Amino acid sequence: MVTVRDRGMAIDQRVKTIEAGTAVQLGGEPLDPVQASIVRAVGGDPARGTVAFSETLGEIGNRDLGLWLSLMGASHILADPGTFSKLRDLALDDVTVHLPDTTAVYVLAATPDDAPVTVTVGDRMQIARPVPQLTRVVQSTHDTRVGAQLVTIRAGNAGDTRTLASYCLPNRLTFIVLSPGAHGQLRTTQFLLPMFHLKANQPEVVRIRIDQERRPLRTIRTAYLFQSQFAQSRAIAPTDPEDVLLWDELLLGKWIDPVMSLLACYEILRRGRDDKKNMLRQIVVPNLDTWFPGIPDTAAIAAMLDLPRTTPEGVPLFREGLLAFPDWEDQLPLSADRLDFESIWTMWRGIRR
Repeated sequence: MVTVRDRGMAIDQRVKTIEAGTAVQLGGEPLDPVQASIVRAVGGDPARGTVAFSETLGEIGNRDLGLWLSLMGASHILADPGTFSKLRDLALDDVTVHLPDTTAVYVLAATPDDAPVTVTVGDRMQIARPVPQLTRVVQSTHDTRVGAQLVTIRAGNAGDTRTLASYCLPNRLTFIVLSPGAHGQLRTTQFLLPMFHLKANQPEVVRIRIDQERRPLRTIRTAYLFQSQFAQSRAIAPTDPEDVLLWDELLLGKWIDPVMSLLACYEILRRGRDDKKNMLRQIVVPNLDTWFPGIPDTAAIAAMLDLPRTTPEGVPLFREGLLAFPDWEDQLPLSADRLDFESIWTMWRGIRR
């Protein structure tokens, strides 16, 4: 019988393997100013070259700023900031200002230079504000409505503009992370996370599953690393018993973040895993329909599984979902000629709204 401890050990080992494959290999080089400011803000010593956000995560040698920002932001969304002693003093936007059954978009970005970052959600534009104590890390929160959203971000002195298809759910925060890539481009990560103070407003089944997650930052780390793997077209489908355990946890992670379940579905479809498709049809898609209704990707995944679906409102978060319905290209809110085919997300480049 596989115990909870066995499952946890399998997941920890797999995460270490993924981190080794996705870490920014800087050798003995010192941390850059952004990284060093984060380490100091959480009470660490930049000379060590690592960061420690919590006891459950331990020392992190992976210098991927996207991972660091994801953990930092999630710590203030998923739990009372005081839960994590090293992270509680970070001056991140307060999620408790959001009322029951409302939603918002939160952007946390590490920028390549000191140029302003503007974020537009719907028809409202904001200049992202610097996070106190941190170097070139900015944030922006936008109250908005439940449903499909377009988020436009303009960052850097080069004026890099991109518009991202997103989605907002009640009592959850759409959390978007921007971080520098290896070639200076901004990479995008996206989560749909339950706000800790509105947990009672989640459906009971979802709330119970959230309560069972005792180490939420470890789940966020896994989610981020799997997004990175998926973006690099590296196979993350299970191939041995340990991978199967991890994949089950990824699918169960939908209670923390439905984006994790969507990614798992697309990965199974991408790799042609016919042995797993029935699980998607019988369990995962019905769960997404029931607990997270309206996300366009669910309809796209169902159609790709030969389940009867009509074209939904909005466009999928993941670009692969655009393949599900042949008429989607004609219904896109922005020109298909501007789609960024290097991103896993449905994203347009160079368009100002």
